[in-house]
Amino acid sequence: MPQPFDRLLTATTTLDTPFALVDAPALWANADDLVRRAGGVKVRVASKSVRVRSILEQTLARDGFAGIMSYSLAESNWLVDQGIDDILLAYPTTSRQALKDLVADERRRAAITVMVDSVESLDHIDSLIGPNHPEIRVCIDVDCSLKLGPIHLGVRRSPVHTPRQARKLAAAIEQRPGFDLVGVMFYDAQIAGLPDSSKAVRLVKKRSVAELLARRGKVVAAVAEHAALEIVNAGGHRQPRGHRRRPRHHRAHRRLRAVLAGAVRRLRRFRVTPRRILRALRGPQAATRHRDPVRRRIHRVGTDQQEPPTAADLARGSHRSRHRGRRRGAEPAQGQGRPPAVDRRPRRDAVRQGR
Repeated sequence: MPQPFDRLLTATTTLDTPFALVDAPALWANADDLVRRAGGVKVRVASKSVRVRSILEQTLARDGFAGIMSYSLAESNWLVDQGIDDILLAYPTTSRQALKDLVADERRRAAITVMVDSVESLDHIDSLIGPNHPEIRVCIDVDCSLKLGPIHLGVRRSPVHTPRQARKLAAAIEQRPGFDLVGVMFYDAQIAGLPDSSKAVRLVKKRSVAELLARRGKVVAAVAEHAALEIVNAGGHRQPRGHRRRPRHHRAHRRLRAVLAGAVRRLRRFRVTPRRILRALRGPQAATRHRDPVRRRIHRVGTDQQEPPTAADLARGSHRSRHRGRRRGAEPAQGQGRPPAVDRRPRRDAVRQGR
């Protein structure tokens, strides 16, 4: 057993289970590495992955970390009461009591940013606490999934996907009393939540990174036309293997204010096969490369083969050999065999005569 585990086992020999164990040197080494890889962008800690308040507080006290992404609005209210003053709620909320507790406390309203993804989210909040509530800070959740024709790769977090949709929602929030748009949230689950387990996954990540780098900057610019953004948060974004460009070197990433740190989650399997993914990523030419109808071997079907099979044919399976080739172990009927192949490519002499 490696030495670090021996040390941890020795330290907990006299303790009764159950108990929680944290390897502090490894924890802070990982934290420092996250800050280094963020390249100057602040790291927001996901509280649903780190469930110990003292660790949250000690992490936020380190350089390079700023704010918490919470799991629920009730948890957000509690964290503010514990002294944390920068909290981004990860998901839209439907909790009536938590919303009432939020608007009842000025300190909570100043520290908590609620996630929304549509005008319906605003309508729902108004229906729970009334339209005349104090101003609530909100952030737009943007869908970061990769769309390749009919294929959808990633999680369906939000109906907002394009810069046009983001601009439309931002304009609606700007005109809506009781709400203050302060942020934009991106979470690219198909990049951060999948291990590099196959060539298809690596291609998905590489294509998704390139698409998201171009789209994210446009979305932020579109939303910034209607709001002074304080939060531009990217999810657990990480570059796939072989992608050497660092985030801070891209103009879209210069708009980022924070990235997310927490546990890496695996997505459910895609409902498409790896072969279908590869075809979509390589373009339409790869999907039709070997579909030249001129080079297919087309079999002539006689008039006798177009007649319905008899009972004797069904018994010995010869009707299958007429259309699909002889079955293994089945003899063809007398006079029946595999039809000759017909080459439909024009002969050279026929072409010359036509000229």
